[in-house]
Order: sequence, then structure tokens, then C-alpha cells
Amino acid sequence: MSPSVCRPLLHYPAAACHPYYHSSGHDVAALLVEDASATKAEGHEPGLSEPNVQYFHILVEARTFPQNPAVASRYLPLFIATRPFPWDVAANLALPLAWIDVSDVRSLLPR
Repeated sequence: MSPSVCRPLLHYPAAACHPYYHSSGHDVAALLVEDASATKAEGHEPGLSEPNVQYFHILVEARTFPQNPAVASRYLPLFIATRPFPWDVAANLALPLAWIDVSDVRSLLPR
């Protein structure tokens, strides 16, 4: 299983004013119109990838036992991972996942 993550979107007029799109000769209006037909079925407004976003932060948590008085939250953080987005602004970040069944979650933590 390998889900992918895209950068957050800049909508009009922010996309038209962003230096990346404004100064690099992109036709922002044409790109937004092209994206409009693709996003109509997805139910959100058209937008262009935010070029300033460079990293994706992943927080992995485990659910605690119900009614455990020793914890303040129902979920305990296990670890945080950071992955860089590709240099190509339009490219998605692939997140290859490996599902591992373990009896003790401490075996997953870095040593």
C-alpha cells in the first residue's frame, strides 16, 4: 500500500499573486480552469499546489485502553516522522507503508 499526499492548495486570487506562479510565466487562469473540471467531482474549489510547503509531518499515535486514569489523552504519540515533498511542485509525495503486527509497540521505537 502506498498512499500519496499532495501539497495544500492555493486558491484564486492567492495563486495568481504568488511569486512562483506570477513570475515563472505560468498562465494561472488557464491552470485554474483546467483544475476546475478535475476538482468539480471531488467537491472542492480549484487550486494550485502551494510551492512554499516543503515537508510533510506524520504523527503516529496509539489508542490507549478505555478509561485509563493514568493518561491525559485517549491517544499516545509513538513517533513523529518528517518527509520532504518532491522538488516538482505538481508532484505528490508517495508514502510507502509497511504494516507490521507487533506485540510490544516499544520494539518500533528508534534505538
